Amino acid sequence: MPHLLKEKILKTVITVFLFGGGLWLLATSGCSILVEQKLQQSSAVVEGRVIDGSSRRLSKGGQSLRLVVEYVPAGHGPITRTFDVDTGDYQAAMASRKARVTYHPADPEVSRVTQFAMLPNWVILGLGAFMVVAGLICLRGDAGTSRSSSAAA
Repeated sequence: MPHLLKEKILKTVITVFLFGGGLWLLATSGCSILVEQKLQQSSAVVEGRVIDGSSRRLSKGGQSLRLVVEYVPAGHGPITRTFDVDTGDYQAAMASRKARVTYHPADPEVSRVTQFAMLPNWVILGLGAFMVVAGLICLRGDAGTSRSSSAAA
């Protein structure tokens, strides 16, 4: 495989990783931030019934804890959702089979059991933005290289 082709493939892989990974980070952290902001503007609390809970060991230690909770918001039918929760909420919910669900009255699907710190989401959002910009710079640089090499030919 010629050296220039390998270099072009490597540049393409790096660009796709930066741009695609950045978009994914922007989307996931942005959704978490929007949900939290919406709940800070207006929220109601209802007691939900814990249907199931699961715990999964993470590769670097720690655990991922989830609860499946059914809750009935005021003026709405039952909703069943899976929530990521912290250790305290998980243990209390599994013992009592109940969980306090905070939801947005106008959109009860927007809800949470545990209020996590928002700083990590903002940091991830910033990293995602940085990666998207870096990916765009790589795209622009690659396009400039292609134009100058085709003009030289």
